Amino acid sequence: MRVIAIGPGGEDAPLSERKWLQSADPSASYVAVYGSKCAMISLTKGDYPIAVVLDSQGIAQALNISFDALWGFL
Repeated sequence: MRVIAIGPGGEDAPLSERKWLQSADPSASYVAVYGSKCAMISLTKGDYPIAVVLDSQGIAQALNISFDALWGFL
């Protein structure tokens, strides 16, 4: 698994690679892509999770292309 973290925090885990982006205002939000499914998860409102799951090959592919490009720059 490859992870791009925004702001400080997090830790390396077995079978994963992690890179960080600097941010003055890291919000607790995550995007996960698995196959054709994409999950967007936010904890910004009082640590109450809000999530949206999409099943779209096109959106998953666009997110994967964006992730791979950013990963290459970091």
